[in-house]
Amino acid sequence: MNQPIPAERLRPMLEPCYGHLAGHQQAGGGAGRGPGGPPYTARQNRAPARRVHGTVVSDNSMRPELFVAAILIAAGCPVAAQTGKAGDDRSAIQQYLKHPGFTWQCQRSGHFEFCYDPKIGTDPNLLAVRKGAEKARTHILRLAAAPRYQPLIHVFFLESRARMKELIGYDGEGRARPTHHVIFFVPTPVRPDLTHELCHEILSNLWGAAEPWIEEGLATYAAQGGFHHESQEWLASGRMLPLENLVNPGWDPTQYTPDITYGELADFVEYLKNTYGLDSIRKVWLAGSLAISAVLGKPLKELEADWHAALLPE
Repeated sequence: MNQPIPAERLRPMLEPCYGHLAGHQQAGGGAGRGPGGPPYTARQNRAPARRVHGTVVSDNSMRPELFVAAILIAAGCPVAAQTGKAGDDRSAIQQYLKHPGFTWQCQRSGHFEFCYDPKIGTDPNLLAVRKGAEKARTHILRLAAAPRYQPLIHVFFLESRARMKELIGYDGEGRARPTHHVIFFVPTPVRPDLTHELCHEILSNLWGAAEPWIEEGLATYAAQGGFHHESQEWLASGRMLPLENLVNPGWDPTQYTPDITYGELADFVEYLKNTYGLDSIRKVWLAGSLAISAVLGKPLKELEADWHAALLPE
């Protein structure tokens, strides 16, 4: 069950709309009031769904902040980007630094602190990732059109997936925990840089948490570029998955093969970015898949048909 949104989280979401809604009231739009009645107030028992510009948005299937964002975006309120404030996360990462069975050597470099077992400190793949970290960070900031990002990013290098799982309980080669500004990474020739994980770290802190499909789609696009030719092949061979299976609040990345889903989502997100602009991507990121019609003016099925048409050879 969704919990009430704390005031400290709700206030920044509403502030960009104060002037917009006030102007709408002065113009006779009556925002926030019934005809001649008092301002609307929050109710204890919420209805299971609302209709936002023709789109049904269920506040049982959305995080509360995404539901509020969907309403604000549909009402035409601006959505302000955050700057990514630096926080005191040193105490939070002590759990990793003091984890039994691990020895760390940490070095501060620019916007990063790199921690690793001394015995892998000279690994060429690790050195390559360190060398490219600032460039990858700059790439994400440019992609997000963000002027700055303040937090220090802690990167823990692990020698294997097994050690990753031992440390954080996750079996993989890369993991970001944006609330702590921490990235865990197994450097290999196949994973040459931190771009994918940095996309999660930076955009989750600049824009807020998002549904997995758009987080992974944008991170894959940022790290690996377009998947236009692959998507053409998947579409022609019938291997492309229906977007409704992926673009939804409950998508589980482990449900289908990542060899197709991540590339498919990356190409779809790139299509949306090129067609509707970065600001629309940011609004969908904030409001979620159930607000796509309100943000982009078309339902997902119609967007999918347009995207598939753009994939067809000319």
